[in-house]
This record gives sequence, C-alpha cells and structure tokens, in this order.
Amino acid sequence: KPFGSEHSRPVLALSMAGHLRSHFPERSTHGMIVVLLSAGVLSRAAPVPPQCQTLVGADAWAAADEVAGGPERAAALTRRLEACERDLAVGCRQINSFEEGPAEACRWPSQAPPPALTLFPDTSPAELGLISRSTRFGRALWCAAMLAPLRSALELFAGTGGGSTTLLAHALAPRNASLYTFERDAALVAHAVRVLRHWGFDAAALSAADAAGAVASSAAAAAPRAWLLFGEPVAVGRAGGGPDEGGAVDADGGAVGPLRALCEASPGGVGFVVMDPQGNSLATEWPIIERYCRPTMLAIHNTNLPNHAGWVRERVLATNSWYEVLSGSHPSVWKDSSGERAWSILWRPLPTECSVETSHSGAPPSGGQNKKP
Repeated sequence: KPFGSEHSRPVLALSMAGHLRSHFPERSTHGMIVVLLSAGVLSRAAPVPPQCQTLVGADAWAAADEVAGGPERAAALTRRLEACERDLAVGCRQINSFEEGPAEACRWPSQAPPPALTLFPDTSPAELGLISRSTRFGRALWCAAMLAPLRSALELFAGTGGGSTTLLAHALAPRNASLYTFERDAALVAHAVRVLRHWGFDAAALSAADAAGAVASSAAAAAPRAWLLFGEPVAVGRAGGGPDEGGAVDADGGAVGPLRALCEASPGGVGFVVMDPQGNSLATEWPIIERYCRPTMLAIHNTNLPNHAGWVRERVLATNSWYEVLSGSHPSVWKDSSGERAWSILWRPLPTECSVETSHSGAPPSGGQNKKP
C-alpha cells in the first residue's frame, strides 16, 4: 500500500521489523519498531524538508536510543557497530586479515556479504589488498551501510570493485539504496562491473560527466543500482584539479564537475561517504563533499599514511560536531614504513532543523561537545 497510508503503516512497520530481525536475530522486534518509529514510518509528522531527507534517514538508528546528546548518540552507534561487526565474524575468531582462509576454518552467517573477488588472471584478493569481510574495517563498512537507513552512498574510489565496493553494494541493494563510486581507470571500471554482476548486483558503468544522470535514472527506476562512474570527480583544468590547482570553478570560486553535480542532484545530499584514495589526499574533493554532499557518516581508510585522506579525519573532529564511532587498523600487504593501515568511521548528529525528535523550526545546527564517545 502507499507508504503514506496511516492504515498500512503498522503492517509495513511489522513487516520491516521482521525483515531486519531475520538479519539480526539478536535484536527484538520491539527494538526494530522503535527504529522505524524514529525513521518516521509510524509517525504523522510534517513532511521532511528536502535538505534533511537523507540526513533524517542516516540519523534514525542513533535516535532509537531516545537520547538527545551527541556524545550519547555516538556511544550508541559505537555499541551497534561493534555488536554487528563482532557477530558477523563470531564464527571466524574475529579475523582481521586479507587472507580469509579455507571455508572449513571460517563459518560465516547466511546474511554475511560475499568474500573479496578478483577476476584478473593469476591474482588473489589478498595480494591486491582488497578490503573484505575478513578485515575488521570491511565488516565495519558493511555494518554501517546496513544499519543506517540510507538512500545512497558515495565511494572514492572503486579500484577493482572486488573489495569495499562489493561490501557496500551488498549492504545497500536489499534496502533500495544506490551506490555511486568513482574510478579513473577504464580497465578497473570494467572489472568492477563484472565482479558486481557476478554476485548478482545491478551494476552499470557511466561516464563521470553523466553522474547526475545516474541519480535521475535510479530515481526513475525506483530500484537500487551500483554505478561505476568513469573519470575524474572534479573538472580537470590546467593542472588537473580544483580552484587551487587550476581547475574549473564557478562564480563563487568553488570547484565544479561530476562530484558536485552528483551531490546536487541527490535529494538531501549523500548520507555515507567512503574515502579510500591511493596517493591522493582528496584536498580538492573534500570541500565539495562537505558543502554539497553533506554526509552524516564518513569512512576513511589509510588515515595514518601521508598523501591520503587522514587529514579529513583531523579536520572534521576539530569542528567538535563529528564523532569517531569506530576505528582500528589491519596489517598491510604493501611495503609501508608503519606496517599497518589505520581506518576511521565518523558520524555527526543532525542539524536541529532536521532532528527527528524536534519540530522543523529552522534553528541553526548545533555542534557536539566531544570528539569521541
């Protein structure tokens, strides 16, 4: 029945709660209904403003604990992520390695994502360093995308598609949410599409210049899809970058290009952004993500390596409006001086005018008081 029908909402809520409980049997149906109440399935609140549509969904799982403070919500998210990640690998002794090992040594639950996969000849996922369910970071990514009610997620970059891209697609597809992932290498884009289709996901490649069209296509089809966007996220100028590197800019001096077009075409922005660049700090991309995508969750890989995106973690935590809800590291297959690759998952509370616990008053956003729960 129509989602807005007051008579269909209780049935819809029970159906959704039962579906979620089938994936997470340790959660009670009552608890799931609390989440749905927070998400607005059973509420009769005023329509959500467009700028808040994605944000409300991304914050619903935090609001389920019925606590108002940012630190308390962050702590609640940490507990949920830790429980999900731990339960997922309970039959694998909490493995944190690129080598998954033989099937008889590791028992994955039926709802677990598929393993990492490479279709390149004479290669293995482990030697390519693919983030998979056998790493704690991979499980945390999957749990974050699975638990938060998202309309879409953005990944920079896809690489081979057989690692984190597969994890995100698996978590988002059953929940009618789309994945947009940029990749600059044509061979990797083709490989990523093949990998995703191998696992039965609806995947398609598109020129990055048509990124906004991917959003429109997903909305028109009302179906989830993993979009591999081939090309640069930011319009390339004289030196290949944004306003500080000779790239294309708008009248306000902001960088333009596919990334901005994608986020502007997405109602409410993009709730979850995963940043895993190789030898690229995303110094040009982050201001666009911050201003136009407006995510409420970030996942950053290689936070301890130079010339990567770790500086974004420091920047957002310094604002006192973001919280680090999970972090860790895993061994590196590359010749790093540290021998470890660190990662971080961050979350920020809703602006006041978007909160599911208050009326839409248009009040200015409120910042958090502590950077970590």
